[in-house]
Amino acid sequence: MQSINEELQTVNAELKIKLDAISRAHSDLQNLIAATDIGTLFLDSSLRIKRFTERVTDLFSLTQTDEGRPITDFAHRLEYDNLVKDARAVLADLTPLRRESAAATAAGTTCGYAPIAPETTRSTASSSHSVDISERHVAEAAVLAGEGRQRLLLSELTHRVRNSLAVIQAIARHTLRGTSRKKRTQAI
Repeated sequence: MQSINEELQTVNAELKIKLDAISRAHSDLQNLIAATDIGTLFLDSSLRIKRFTERVTDLFSLTQTDEGRPITDFAHRLEYDNLVKDARAVLADLTPLRRESAAATAAGTTCGYAPIAPETTRSTASSSHSVDISERHVAEAAVLAGEGRQRLLLSELTHRVRNSLAVIQAIARHTLRGTSRKKRTQAI
């Protein structure tokens, strides 16, 4: 009886260590999700919402009571007609994908899906994430505007250099003409 009790204590200690590790990992994951400000939906194989982050509520009108409902029941603010089709494809192929679309709340949003595979080969869930990339679009527009400005400045600089060279050539020709006249007058 005593050896069984000692074995149970050992097993309980091992379970406690594993439970503590899982608890730390869960806490780290929660902190990471909260810190990244990435909208994330966790869907099961029937495309029912398992969990979601606060940021997703900007794109979908979700509340905490919506967990368990299919994502197909919700309207979204993305210009992305293949949202459900792509989610199903990720579950079928187990291949992540990424799409970029406009959103009513931002100039641009990148959406992605990733399969969440258990230890077996069949995926039972998918995560969908969205990131507001409107700042990136603004930066790209600024870069393009900067490139246009650079082209304009380069064109203006080229024009001025050509004008300067034309003036220098004219002065050189005039000087040469003046020199050849002096030589002729001196020869006479």
